[in-house]
Amino acid sequence: SMKSEDIEVIHIAASTIMKMQRTYENKIKEASDQYSEMPDNMARLKNYILAIQDYYIQGILNGEAASSLLEQQAELLNKYLTVLPEDKEMGILMVKNLVLQKKYTEAENAAEFIRYSYMIDIDLWELSVDVYTTTGNKKKLQEMTEEAEKFFGVWSQADKLRWIEI
Repeated sequence: SMKSEDIEVIHIAASTIMKMQRTYENKIKEASDQYSEMPDNMARLKNYILAIQDYYIQGILNGEAASSLLEQQAELLNKYLTVLPEDKEMGILMVKNLVLQKKYTEAENAAEFIRYSYMIDIDLWELSVDVYTTTGNKKKLQEMTEEAEKFFGVWSQADKLRWIEI
């Protein structure tokens, strides 16, 4: 609707986006304030991280604003995962955050760490596949596939082809 030639439609779309931005920015501010009151409270830190995530996934930010939000989230995730490295949800969010920032080596390392932390969780092996596919790391993808076969048994031919053909 922002590409419409109708001025009224453009105005309504812009107003709606501005309201959404204010709503999410207020949620982030509230979460930030709550965290600042008790910086050792990991539940508040997690809430702050998730408030940022909620805003980012709306897709209403781009360019420098989106990059800045991802950097802020990564800093908070680092703090959180330093204290609670076993939180799988936050570990996955960190991997995805690093991929979005195009910090591929860090993303690969984080994906590998979380995969080894939860060896039997097939979703985390597939997260690693996604990361290696995104980064174009065929060698790591091949090594991980061979390791997964030893651990889980034989993968289907379709999975192998999907993973090997980057």
